[in-house]
Amino acid sequence: MEKNNSIKLLGFIFFFLLMGIAFFSFFNLGNPQTTQSQASTIKSTTSNTTYQIVAVDPPQDITKKQLPIVQIDFTFNDIVNPKTFYYDVSPKTDIYLKTHSAVLTLYPKDRWPNGTITITIAKSSSGAHGGKLIEPYIYKFTVVTP
Repeated sequence: MEKNNSIKLLGFIFFFLLMGIAFFSFFNLGNPQTTQSQASTIKSTTSNTTYQIVAVDPPQDITKKQLPIVQIDFTFNDIVNPKTFYYDVSPKTDIYLKTHSAVLTLYPKDRWPNGTITITIAKSSSGAHGGKLIEPYIYKFTVVTP
């Protein structure tokens, strides 16, 4: 009887321990903390620089046919700030925009229409540390439904 109570007690302790870890992970992993000195270093090395696109995947090649569900990844030289990111898609297409650090991904809510798609990233877009694009960036690709 005493052994059964000990097992139940250990079970409750284990359960609450796991709940504590889950709670801590949920609220702290998505919000990494930086110290003041780290933030100053990051800001001083990247502020007042030009905001640039350093890579695009898939690479721009209008002769290569893309599937209507292709995702376009733009990699910048600074963290993407979605609040100061301005773009246009032609022909008009409902899209999702996802950011992860310096990578911005655009993909269609349904699918890209057949034909040539033009994505223009506006000159007024800026990175998280204030750098701005020198000129609009134009990316074109061709979609063909199999």
